[in-house]
Amino acid sequence: MKIKLHVKTLAVISMLIPSIILSQEEIELWGMTFRGGKSDMGTIFKTDENAENLEVQYDFFKTDGYEIESEIIQASNGKFYGLSPYSGIYLYGVYYDSDNTPGILYEYDPVTNVFEAKFRFGVDEFGAVNSTNGNRPEGALVEVNNKLYGMTREGGAHGDGIIFEYDYIQDMFTKLHDFNDLNGRAPEGELIQASNGKLYGMTSVGGAYGDGVIFEFDLNTNTYTKKIDFDGNASNPGRRPYESLFEASNGKLYGLTSEGGTYDYGVLFEYDFLTNTLTSLFNFGATATSGAYPLGTLVEGPNSSLELFGTASEGGSEDYGILFKYNISTDTYTTLLSFASSNNLGYSPGPKLTLASNNKLYGVTAYGGAAEIGSIFEYDPVTDQSDLLYGFDVNSGFYPYTGLLEASDGKLYSIAFKTLYGGVATFNSMFYSFDLTTNTYNPIFKFNSAEDGAGPDGSLMYSESRQKFYGLTYRGGLNDSGAIFEFNPVNNLYTRLYSFEALPVTSAESGVLPRASLLEATNGKLYGTAYRGGDNGIGVLYEYDLQSNTYSKKHDFGETLGGTPLGDLMQASNNKIYGMASVGGQGIYMENEVSAGTIFEYDIDTENYTKIHDFNLEDGAFPNGGLIEATNGKLYGMTTQGGLQSGGVIFEWNFTTGLNKLHEFEYDGMNGFFPYGNLLQFDANTLYGLTSEGGVNGNGIIFKYDIQTNTFSKVFDFNDVLTGAKPLGSLTKLNNKLYGVTSEGGTHNYGTVFEFNPQTLTFTKTFDFDSQNGRLPVTTTLVVLDRNTLTTNIVEENKIIVYPNPAQQQIHITTDAHITKISLFDALGKEVYLEMTSNTVNVEPLKSGIYILKVETDKGSNSKKIIIN
Repeated sequence: MKIKLHVKTLAVISMLIPSIILSQEEIELWGMTFRGGKSDMGTIFKTDENAENLEVQYDFFKTDGYEIESEIIQASNGKFYGLSPYSGIYLYGVYYDSDNTPGILYEYDPVTNVFEAKFRFGVDEFGAVNSTNGNRPEGALVEVNNKLYGMTREGGAHGDGIIFEYDYIQDMFTKLHDFNDLNGRAPEGELIQASNGKLYGMTSVGGAYGDGVIFEFDLNTNTYTKKIDFDGNASNPGRRPYESLFEASNGKLYGLTSEGGTYDYGVLFEYDFLTNTLTSLFNFGATATSGAYPLGTLVEGPNSSLELFGTASEGGSEDYGILFKYNISTDTYTTLLSFASSNNLGYSPGPKLTLASNNKLYGVTAYGGAAEIGSIFEYDPVTDQSDLLYGFDVNSGFYPYTGLLEASDGKLYSIAFKTLYGGVATFNSMFYSFDLTTNTYNPIFKFNSAEDGAGPDGSLMYSESRQKFYGLTYRGGLNDSGAIFEFNPVNNLYTRLYSFEALPVTSAESGVLPRASLLEATNGKLYGTAYRGGDNGIGVLYEYDLQSNTYSKKHDFGETLGGTPLGDLMQASNNKIYGMASVGGQGIYMENEVSAGTIFEYDIDTENYTKIHDFNLEDGAFPNGGLIEATNGKLYGMTTQGGLQSGGVIFEWNFTTGLNKLHEFEYDGMNGFFPYGNLLQFDANTLYGLTSEGGVNGNGIIFKYDIQTNTFSKVFDFNDVLTGAKPLGSLTKLNNKLYGVTSEGGTHNYGTVFEFNPQTLTFTKTFDFDSQNGRLPVTTTLVVLDRNTLTTNIVEENKIIVYPNPAQQQIHITTDAHITKISLFDALGKEVYLEMTSNTVNVEPLKSGIYILKVETDKGSNSKKIIIN
């Protein structure tokens, strides 16, 4: 049987691989951020061996957009463009972080199937709140000379919205005008380019009477001019216009107001931009069947008929809205049909009809259809016939409101307001197409979703045998409950391997929301924990088989055995897996039972789970990190809280005598408190670690602990902007220096990368995260990668076999290549003597522990971890 091995944690990597194995010119440090990057969903990054020259290798991706009601357009380049008022709340509240949810201008390429947010409103280039360039964009865009023009309802200099230009060739955004109350604010709908070359639009409020305006914008001079003040029912009847103006074939503009007029149910009006006159043509609300509250945009019928078609949101036979026609030539208004349950077309029509190339009108209803969640309908203005074409399905988008677009391929495209994601109805709108030839509906993508994973938690885990990284995301995946992924550092190929099942967590039996790192065990399988889900709702321990791509739940955490695991797993030299649960258990403090967390053991051979210790507050509480095995064979770890001083503890676990508390952190103390992450063994006697709080500046510290003399020492105080603050990960050893990240602080307050030299006690901030390259690197431990071992310099995985592993007497090595040298290194990087017979190594004289076996051949070299017991 082939044994697949790896170095499980940064501590092990830095301790076990001797410096002579590593080519210093090709050493890299790899890590992840929980947020930031192009979609603010996190990044995978790498630095050089000095933790400098940071480069993003992968941006975790989200199709931004939320609660979308705006139409899309297809530009001259064939791509679709649109606006979303919000990008969507996604990872809110985790690690005390909050979502900025500005609106976006997005692009979708139907050829490559690539979605990209091209501009974010309401924030600056570093993601900080800044509404100068507008906020809450709504309405469709309009293209003029390869540039897109649109508006926002809010933001800008006065908070009343803006007009902007986006050059998709140059990828350049320009603000053109700031709305203000007197000249109109909170614009509705879209801009249109009239036959005189100027742009026209409307605001829903503002102006002289507070009821909205019609305005003109001259692109040649960038001049904004208010043309009409709506006043309700005086010289300019109607108020609070919604949606957009429309230029008919007679060269005049037509539109609708949602209120005002004779009955205060809205008006249909004509605007002549040559004479700057507005004329009321029809007052809604005269009868129940004539409709009320029109909220949309008019469209002219086929063949320049001077017949305008539109919808009203109320009125009709069942008061669910109507479809109407207004003949400009004869000044005649006609109710064509009432949306109702009785005619099976659906009800509550969308605000805009589309005249397709077949001379028929198409629209949507928000309700009705087979499932009562919306429909697509067709109306033939020549034959006065209407038909239901499609009833929306809850699994592929529903509650459509947005008007349809006929694209260059002849299909209709639009957006459904809501979808199912993560097992619940959300405002993650669905981008879809409808083929009029086959009457086929096609859901293309969900907005505000991250089906490949988002919010990476824990650290990357590098598999030496597979030469790939593996990791977890807290959210995203097909069910928005987390994912397992693989990342190839040779070609930066990201692959989602598994999506955790759908929420809610109380019924997600296989586990959801993983928040720690993966472990590759000696059997070649991955092990991890999920933070929630399982039979008891507080997490599971699982196995993932890379050979068969199979996920298996191995244990349900519970109140008695411990639950809500947050820290990493580790495999000890006895071949068993150890970890900690952050809550639960049966600790006893002052004769009362406390649920302060547990230490557990999992045997991968027998698949037995055993709780081996209950924390009791006095000896620690609520562990948030993992355990390490030191060279003395004992396990070491920390709890975030507990101890008699309530600031957390450092402890030792002896397999014979149990837990021994070594050090107590004092809450709000100068020597740090609330330690997160794992300890790191630097040499035979010294452990290093981090606290997230405390110290001279209250930003956390770096400390060391001597396990021989039982001495604790603070070696560095973090100092916010200068150094970074609140480290929540673990340290990494490389070239006898320590490397790590902070979750906050630095120049932009998004965290830092740092180097610490224990010999000289010298601290260097090597990099500031700035949101574009990532932010909030929380539970990450930097991973050492020797690029010399990749591609052509490494023996192929199927060409080398090391067995048995763990071993007691002998190790056998088989490979198709010619072996030139075999070396064995102990946990401190010291080469040990080998007694060899051909390809067999005698290990019986060696002490139990973890070793690195380096095999050099005529085709390259490979290093594998082995366990001797």
